[in-house]
This record gives sequence, C-alpha cells and structure tokens, in this order.
Amino acid sequence: MDISDFSISVLGKKFKKIIFFVVLLVIGYMTVIHFEKVTTIFTEHFSALVYAIFMTLIAFAIQTYNFLQLLHPSNKVPYFRALHTWGTANLANYLGPFQPGIAVRLVYFKSMGVSVNETTHASVRQLMISLWLASGISVVGLFSEYMPIKLFAITGILIFILMPIMLQAASKFIDQIGSNSRFFVLLRTVLDLDKIGVSPYKMWSFIAQYILGALVLYGVYHMFDIPIALHESILMAVLFMLSSLFSVTPNNLGIQELLIGYVAHLGGAAVATALSIALLFRVAHITSCLIIMTVTSKD
Repeated sequence: MDISDFSISVLGKKFKKIIFFVVLLVIGYMTVIHFEKVTTIFTEHFSALVYAIFMTLIAFAIQTYNFLQLLHPSNKVPYFRALHTWGTANLANYLGPFQPGIAVRLVYFKSMGVSVNETTHASVRQLMISLWLASGISVVGLFSEYMPIKLFAITGILIFILMPIMLQAASKFIDQIGSNSRFFVLLRTVLDLDKIGVSPYKMWSFIAQYILGALVLYGVYHMFDIPIALHESILMAVLFMLSSLFSVTPNNLGIQELLIGYVAHLGGAAVATALSIALLFRVAHITSCLIIMTVTSKD
C-alpha cells in the first residue's frame, strides 16, 4: 500500500465516522425537540414495543438454531449456551462498526470446544445462505408499482440464479489451483451452496428469519395506523439484513432508524411518530439481547 492508498483509507474511515456522528446528532436533535410527543406515543403504543420484543426474541432463537445446524456434528454445543452467546454478540455489535460481535462469538464458542476455524466456517456459510435467500425473496418487489423497486427485484432474481453457478465455478477453479493454504481451505468449504450441510427442506428456518422480520415491521406499522403492504415489509426485512451485514456504523445504528423513519414518513406519519417507531425497534433489539443474556446466564 503506497501513501496515497493509505491516505484514502484514512479519509474513508474518517468520512464514515463523520456520517455516523451526523446521523446520531440529527436523530438526537429531533428526539429532543419532539421529546414530549415521543414519550407520549411510546406510552400509548406500549403493546407495539412488547410485540417487537417478542418477535425479536423468536428471531434470535431461530438464528441461533440455524447457526448450530451449520456446525460440524462433532461439535455438541448446548442450545441455550449458544443462544446466550448470540445475545451477547448482538449487544457487542454496538461497540463498533462491521459487527465486532463476531469476535465475541469466536471466543465464546472456542470456550465450548469449537475451533475458531469451525466457527468461522459456520459464520461464513450462514452469511452466504442469508445473502442467497435474500436475493431470491426480493422477487416480491415485482408487486411494487415503482420501477426502481422492480429493478431491485429483477437484480435479486438474477443473483439468486447465478450465485450457485458462480460459486461452483470458483470452487472448481480453486481445486485446479491445488492450493492448501488455510485461506483457500476455508474458501473451498463455503463456496458450494449444495455442500453446506443443510438439506433443502430444512431451509425453512433460514427463510423464517425474513418472515419474522417482515411480520414485526408489518405489525408495528399497522399498530401505528401506517399503511404498509406485506410485500413492502418483506423488502424492508431484506434491506435490513443486507445493511446490517455491511454496516459501517455500530449495529447499523442510524441507518436503520433513517430507513424505518423514512418509510413511516412516506406512510403519512408525523415526525414525532416516525422517530418513535424508529426508536421502538432499537429499544426492542437491545431489550431482547438483555433478556436472552439474563434468562440463559445459568446455562
């Protein structure tokens, strides 16, 4: 890396930090000036918060189950200890960008006898399955009347079809190279979607993550009397997953709030209501993590 590349890298990191703090300042400022309205709306829609927490807890439980499916059968990890790890790692993601909770997960599973390589394999496989399914689920965007959303759906369908073919071709190429380096060994084990160790009929639990995400969005918006179609909530669930995987802010903080608030605004919600909905989902996420860590602390 020469000095120009280094300078660009440093500037890029500073720019991301600036964006993050600007977003937080905007959200904080808007919350302060609408504080009374926000607290009143929160109180009046407490049932929506309970619903969001309940659905988030189920989502965490399913995500943990999916991860355990991807571990080698020789790794016997107690489910509730894994769930505790999941809650802790999700909370740790607030410490910095790009999901620092993954490192926490590596340490926890290593203490349970699972090697770092095996945890990494399972994590990458889960990531690839999520991306692949998200691209396929985006087909619901074809029901939208907006052309940009339809184009997004068409792109997703193409990725869904081409991704297995491209990954298989890449795997064969690596086999031809014949490299035995640790990186290529890891890459070879995660490239083929048909070798992930999960049969097609068990994919329901991976798809369920998006269904739950869509249902919680659909339910909360309607509890606030904001009209949103089911296919729109499914697309939002897909966007949340994609943005969280490549988040440049701690646990997608700010980005998620802007998206949720903007959709609420498009649905005719006042500024205070849009802020309340955005904050509600964040509170539900943090509360769910704390509940999981408390309930599973003895396991």
